[in-house]
Amino acid sequence: MTTQRLEITAYGHCYQYLIYQALERVHVKQNEIDTYLNVLSELGGAILESPSESLDDSGLKVFFKKYSENFITTVDQDKVIRDLVSSFILQRSEAGLKFRYRYLFYFFAAKKLADSLHQGEEAKKRIKHLVNTIHLEKASNIVLFLTYHSKNPWILDEILLSVMDIFSDEKEVTLEASSLYFLQDFVKEIPDLILENRDARQERLEADKHKDLIEQHEEQNSLVDDDKDVEELMVKVNKVFRAIEVCGQILRNRLGSLERHSLELIYEESVLVSLRFLRVFLRFSEYVQEESIRKIKKILEQNPNLPDSKIIREVESFYLGINYTFILAMLYKISFSLGSPKGRDIAILG
Repeated sequence: MTTQRLEITAYGHCYQYLIYQALERVHVKQNEIDTYLNVLSELGGAILESPSESLDDSGLKVFFKKYSENFITTVDQDKVIRDLVSSFILQRSEAGLKFRYRYLFYFFAAKKLADSLHQGEEAKKRIKHLVNTIHLEKASNIVLFLTYHSKNPWILDEILLSVMDIFSDEKEVTLEASSLYFLQDFVKEIPDLILENRDARQERLEADKHKDLIEQHEEQNSLVDDDKDVEELMVKVNKVFRAIEVCGQILRNRLGSLERHSLELIYEESVLVSLRFLRVFLRFSEYVQEESIRKIKKILEQNPNLPDSKIIREVESFYLGINYTFILAMLYKISFSLGSPKGRDIAILG
């Protein structure tokens, strides 16, 4: 539920300004700054394509050879690298030359992709891959920088399509009383469950031990089969959190440049995917019910003479606490990610 610090990435204009300042500090001439920025952009693209976040000596040789073939401006490789290292934009490591700060790499990798959009399908394929893996730190930050470098509506469309696809087979939870009936239904059953467990505690003790052993064995076997499903679920969950944060930053950053319809669509789809995920979680309420029953048994084992009224209060608090806490946490996540004083009208209309 914690923020992924995407707000840092959001201030693309600040990065642009700081990069200019860094180049000026090492006395790069004004008429050379454009060339340096272009080298950094091409370098960001090359590193994005490499298996690591750096280029070794042979990789740099290939990079500058290709650069000289594509651009007419002559570049003094040694001087450019020396200046960029001195300005703390790049740094040398055992693996080779890399960006000193990861966010600078994201910034320039996104700039290269944005500049390449008009050149064909290759850049689009790369952007689609990043959008589809938005649950990863690198992908989410590059995608967000993309929305700074380019106003191409295709990028926003791809982000929205990706958001719409997450848990697309689920219906959004409404959080109306009728949709949460199962919570109160189980609460009503707690007194009977306590009575049942209290009366049958001794008789069922041995049977429960045997049953627990069988369930434990079956659970261990099922975990092997369900590993893939669990992994896929966790990817989707992380996708939800990352996606609504990216969309929230787009809303705040482009409030003055995106049409109202686009802003409303971003807000609406972000809320809907969050509510679809919340429905998925609430389906696991059966597991919380099972844990509550186990809690009843444990209380009775440790305090067999404890009055039913106290057990009811404790189990009810445990059961509702877990469910309501998660619902509240999800609503907080939506509000924190998408909320903005300036975007109040969009939130109301959305």
